Parts: sequence; C-alpha cells; structure tokens
Amino acid sequence: MELKPHSVAVIGGGSFGTALTKIFSDTLGHCAWWMHNSESAMHVM
Repeated sequence: MELKPHSVAVIGGGSFGTALTKIFSDTLGHCAWWMHNSESAMHVM
C-alpha cells in the first residue's frame, strides 16, 4: 500500500494553533499556518 503525503493547514495563532503547527511541522515536514494579526506572524517568523 502506497502512502500519500498529507496537506495540513492550521488557522489561528493562539497557543493551541501554535502547538498544532509545531507538531505537524515536525511530523510532516510542512504545515501551512494562517494568522489574523500580521504583527504576530512576523514575530514568529
């Protein structure tokens, strides 16, 4: 059985969204992450 890569996105930059993004990025190698506040997004980058 061939496994297909997963596409994952997290919406939100609170503590739960941040934790999910970290887990998905470590596990899958990539995770799209959307935040409403651009200043918060720049702080994370």
